[in-house]
Amino acid sequence: MASTPCQALFDTDIAFVPEFQNMRNFYFLPAAMIIGVAASHVLFTAVVWTSNACLSETISLLSAAGYLTVPNHLVAASLKNWGPAFAGAFFFSLTAGAGLCLVSFTATLAWRTLFGSHRVVLIVILGFWTVLLYRVNADGANFWATAACLVTPMISAWGTLALLPDNRKTSFWWALTFLLAGFLIIIAFWAPRADGDTFLRIRDHVLLSNPVGEKITRFYYQYTLYPAEVFKSLDQKLLKSSAVHVDDPDLMETIEAKLRAEDYLPADGATSVDLHLTKHDDQLVLLQKDKEIHKTTVADFMTDPEGVFQTFSKKTDNWRFFRKITFMSLVIASPFLVYLLIQTVIFACLFPLRSLRTRVVLSTLICAGMGIGLLLPVGSTSKDAMTPDEIKNRLESADRRQRIEALKALSEIPLDMDKYPVLTADDHNRSIPERYWLAKALADSRSPWADEMLLNFLKDPHPNVVCMALFSLGNRKQKQAAEEMIHIIKTHDHWYVQWYAYRSLRSLGWIQPASARGDLSSPSALSPQ
Repeated sequence: MASTPCQALFDTDIAFVPEFQNMRNFYFLPAAMIIGVAASHVLFTAVVWTSNACLSETISLLSAAGYLTVPNHLVAASLKNWGPAFAGAFFFSLTAGAGLCLVSFTATLAWRTLFGSHRVVLIVILGFWTVLLYRVNADGANFWATAACLVTPMISAWGTLALLPDNRKTSFWWALTFLLAGFLIIIAFWAPRADGDTFLRIRDHVLLSNPVGEKITRFYYQYTLYPAEVFKSLDQKLLKSSAVHVDDPDLMETIEAKLRAEDYLPADGATSVDLHLTKHDDQLVLLQKDKEIHKTTVADFMTDPEGVFQTFSKKTDNWRFFRKITFMSLVIASPFLVYLLIQTVIFACLFPLRSLRTRVVLSTLICAGMGIGLLLPVGSTSKDAMTPDEIKNRLESADRRQRIEALKALSEIPLDMDKYPVLTADDHNRSIPERYWLAKALADSRSPWADEMLLNFLKDPHPNVVCMALFSLGNRKQKQAAEEMIHIIKTHDHWYVQWYAYRSLRSLGWIQPASARGDLSSPSALSPQ
């Protein structure tokens, strides 16, 4: 039988080393996963680029109408470039892509090996696949989600079949079982200790504790909003475009004010917008792409515009199920993919050992040990509230982790700076997580120094710290900071920072002015709250 190109690649390698005739048994799973994830990345790059192009048109439309836009012109200029799309696609390929590949690999392997390629089993698998395709379109036809759930499993299944060893000896199942056992050991240690703060602790105590991890964190926050924009519902998006078609000038002005209050920004003469609103008799009709989505009375709209927009958003949200796929994949498939890649690299580095079984055992144990070792700095913290004396002692500790946990505790209570003089010291040696949590703790501080410290944090070199300073300024309702926030939105080159600045600006009661003639920083743009 002629070998496939993928098989030939492995066979060529094995031919040089006769002792490693079963090498494909050990590289089979990671190779099959990499093929599927790489294919999904190509697809998701196109998905993100298409979303970016649509966002670019929206930003251009709103900017021409005189609105303050996020992202600003510095970021918008790159929206039609392939670089941000390629980088942003990692969010999907390493989550939903990995999840779809893992399910496809498992189903294909079970069908071929456990059930002997039985036709009935194949029909059952195809039935589940059909249900998946139906669910991603149940809230409305979704071309890109369908493509992801169609193409990714197909290529993953092809890679699995192409790389599956013809002569599956005991070593094949032994290696696969041992590899999975290592991952399950890590899960067994992590599951009881995981909580809502697990990802934050990984960021603070692992990623931001070394230069490589810091670069990974910067990359994530630099490009995460590009893919996020793909599958957000309208009420999750920061800015939306709208067009009002009402004959009564007074009613039209009132409706536009309600729209601007919810960031559905009216653009005169625009045709391609997120929301068209028209009036038929005493009914207001909300449309998208010439399709009627929702009807309501004028009275109901005036009474509860937020509820009307939420209903409209829900009815136009056709990414809901795919978001669930992405979240489940983030929790299960993404950690498995990371474990698999690290274990494979360690296995390859142990090439001086001639025994493949020894290499599998050692690489799995080393990888499992690394995963369990993360519990030392990341393990769950006590749920009991710290006493003021305990917080003070931890703030003065030489242990970086203790200081971070103390600052996190302070962020959950009103902060009295006078009790903790160490916080007012101009300490340039504070780590990024310490500056981040201190900025958050200042949100509820009664100290007269809090505002000055937060304004200084706006100049911090790390975007996470700047974002938290903006959040705290907005939480403190410091309306005098509105001008600084607008300046950041207009001039900062980091989309994530702009996003936080706009959210904080809105929390101050600021609303987009009615037209390009409006002064963005004028008191009239600030509504009382």
